[in-house]
Amino acid sequence: MNILHKPEYTAQFADYARLRPFTAPHWAMLATTAGTCAGFIAVARAVRGTPQEEKLRRGWGYAHLAAGTAWTIASLDPRQLDLKESLPLHLCDVLRPIMALGLVTGNPHALNITYYWGILLNPQAIITPDVIYYYEPRAVRFATYWFFHITALATPLALTFGLGYRPTWRGYRAAAALSPLWLALAGSVNILTGGNYGFLRYPPKSGSLMDKFGPWPYYVAVECAVAGVCWAAMTAPWETKRGRRGTLLLGRGFLRKAIR
Repeated sequence: MNILHKPEYTAQFADYARLRPFTAPHWAMLATTAGTCAGFIAVARAVRGTPQEEKLRRGWGYAHLAAGTAWTIASLDPRQLDLKESLPLHLCDVLRPIMALGLVTGNPHALNITYYWGILLNPQAIITPDVIYYYEPRAVRFATYWFFHITALATPLALTFGLGYRPTWRGYRAAAALSPLWLALAGSVNILTGGNYGFLRYPPKSGSLMDKFGPWPYYVAVECAVAGVCWAAMTAPWETKRGRRGTLLLGRGFLRKAIR
C-alpha cells in the first residue's frame, strides 16, 4: 500500500477560502511570533532553578492540553466536519498532546520530540502558512491556527534557551525513528479520506519550501533527508565537550539539562 498516494489534483480543496501569505495579517502574526518567542525565553530564564520552574512548566502544559482538547472537540463538530480537513493529523495537531505530556510530566521522550518537531518542522507553517478556513467562524480558525503554531515554536525555544534542556544523539535517533510513524498514520488516513494530511499528496497550495524539493513523491523523500541533516545540526553543538559541560542526563539519555 502506497501511503503517499497521490491522486490527480481536484477542486475539492479550493472550496474553502485561505489566508493569503505575506499580507498584513500574516506579517502581524510573524511579529507576534517573534515577540512571543522572546517573551517565553525571558520568562523561562527568570524562573530557571527556582521553585517556580516546575510549577510554571506543568501549569503551561495543563493549559495547553486544555486548549488543544477544546479545539479538537470543536473542530470535530459534526455540523462542520470535513474528513479531508478536520482530523487532528497535521504535524502541529499531533505535536499538541506530545508537548503537553512533556510539559506536565517532564517526560524526556515527549520533550525530545517537541524540540525537533517544534523548532524545525512546525515553523514552516508559520513562514509559509496554509490557513484553510474550513471552520466557522473564521476568526476562531485563524486564532487557533496561530496560537498553536506559535506556541509550538516558543515552547521548545524556552525549554532550550530558557530552562536549559539540551538534545542528545540518542534523542536525535529516537526522533528520527519515531517520526515515520506519524507519516505512516497521516498517509494511511489520506488514502481513506482523500485528505492531504502532512502534505504527503502535494505541497501546500499557498506555496512553501516543499516546492523546491521536486515533484511528488520525491519531495517527500527530500524533505525527510533535509530534516535529518538539520536535526543533526541542531544536536551537534550541544553534544560537544563544551556543550555538555554543566549538564546532567535525563531519563534514559534522550535529553540533558543544564544545572547552572
